[in-house]
Amino acid sequence: MSDNAIAGLLGNIFQESGFIANNLENSKEGLLGSDAEYTAKVDDGSYKNFANDGAGYGIAQWTSPGRKQALLNYAKSKGVSIGDENMQIEFLLAELGIHNSASAFTGSQLSSYKGYDIDSWKNAKSPEEAAEAFCWLFEKPSDASSGMSSRKNKAKEVYERYSGKTRPSTSGGGSVSSGKYNFPHYLQENYSGSYGSATIASDGCGPTSLAMILSGLKGDSSITPASFVENLKQYYPDGRYHVSGVGSTGDIYNSSFLSKYYGVSTQMYPTESQALQALEQGYPVLGHENGHFLAVVPVSDELKAQGYKFYILDSYRGHDGAYKSVADANKVVDGQLTFRAIIRP
Repeated sequence: MSDNAIAGLLGNIFQESGFIANNLENSKEGLLGSDAEYTAKVDDGSYKNFANDGAGYGIAQWTSPGRKQALLNYAKSKGVSIGDENMQIEFLLAELGIHNSASAFTGSQLSSYKGYDIDSWKNAKSPEEAAEAFCWLFEKPSDASSGMSSRKNKAKEVYERYSGKTRPSTSGGGSVSSGKYNFPHYLQENYSGSYGSATIASDGCGPTSLAMILSGLKGDSSITPASFVENLKQYYPDGRYHVSGVGSTGDIYNSSFLSKYYGVSTQMYPTESQALQALEQGYPVLGHENGHFLAVVPVSDELKAQGYKFYILDSYRGHDGAYKSVADANKVVDGQLTFRAIIRP
């Protein structure tokens, strides 16, 4: 897929949801509750009209009954929240005709419309052209005119920021001490082992981040990205922890898996305030930015005295450093810093 096509797709996703996986259509919040409230009610089964309520939801703002039901069925099959970002990305890719585990629940949703066909998107000469083509091929909004300029502008911004660029260089190594724990800094590029259909070096930000967290918590230097992946392979012989073309799934921080192999407790999908409280108490958190996991660890007393709240150990993109707030981190990370799991010994 060309850089123009990818940028056009992302420009549309930004317009639809701002890349927020639990995003409920804004106009429906007064009736159905906030993003978090709606998602929680769907997850626990207390709200049973998800498929038919006509409310856009998720990164692609799925709205039609059939597609929302398929999304819900897929989330249930994986045992994850309807707001799980990785699950939604897999589902979106299946709707784009890119085969993965979600393809058993949905198929391609691309169809010619208003003079645009798949080639109009994939072979677009600019990110703006790709954004308009993708909008009509996939989103098919009742009125795209009000948001088309935003779709195009974001596509251009994505293209200019990422096309032809490589990740920042970082040497890794060393460690970060919080006083009680000492967290090593691993780089996934230093591990050549297989990971699903890819390698740890290419797709292993999740295992590498969790290996940093677990090695520090347990005081065990034998816990590395490679050993973590071997445990994943044993626990998930069907390979569900990784999706080709997407990366790690939420199964890598499943509480049952981490408890069995590492004896830790896991609080999945904490709120920002819960994550920050855990970090204040000295416990690490698995973080996430757009398409990438991060190890977010407590800071030393010395750094606390200077107003810092947490330290990011990045296995790939070079976003390492101490931060005084999530807002400060958001100036550096791709998209927004979110939290996937609090890990406690």
